[in-house]
Amino acid sequence: MMRALLVSLFGLSVGAVQAEGIDANISGESLNFAYQAESINLMQGGADIEAGAFVNQRGDSGVFGKMLAVGQQASQNLPVQFGVGAKAMFADVKDGENISGIGVGGRVGYVVPSRINPIGFIVEGYVAPGVTSFGNVDQIRDVSARVEVEMSGNTTVGYVGFRHLASDYNGVTTELDDNVHVGLKMRF
Repeated sequence: MMRALLVSLFGLSVGAVQAEGIDANISGESLNFAYQAESINLMQGGADIEAGAFVNQRGDSGVFGKMLAVGQQASQNLPVQFGVGAKAMFADVKDGENISGIGVGGRVGYVVPSRINPIGFIVEGYVAPGVTSFGNVDQIRDVSARVEVEMSGNTTVGYVGFRHLASDYNGVTTELDDNVHVGLKMRF
């Protein structure tokens, strides 16, 4: 069901999924949950596909879908990894206008090679300018940075990070998330 939703969201035929998992993180003011899948058939290097939802303490909530094309370095376990892609976002803002848009961006990561508990440094960001945002939205920004530690083989990763998710519309900036968070990724 979730895979069908992702295919519909991006209008692509994804092919065989190599790994699936969940990613959940929490801060003092927000909760973010996502289903993740990795495909090795979409492009030569593969793609990371994600669909999820978030809620914050003010009562704002939203859903998102993301597809990130990753280079061959990810499939070859090289320490530096790059990806580019798109993220579709919709948020129901409690004290303002709903926001939606399709952002473009990418991810850069460095994994310190280690046989025991590899550590990764990841920066990811997406911007939906006015031309790819809907309604009166001028821009949506979703930027994050995190430090990950592999805790159990390739199945469990814990992380600490910072996320800034904000929107500008009609000259007003609304921050949906601007906090340090802790999270856990589990693959199955």
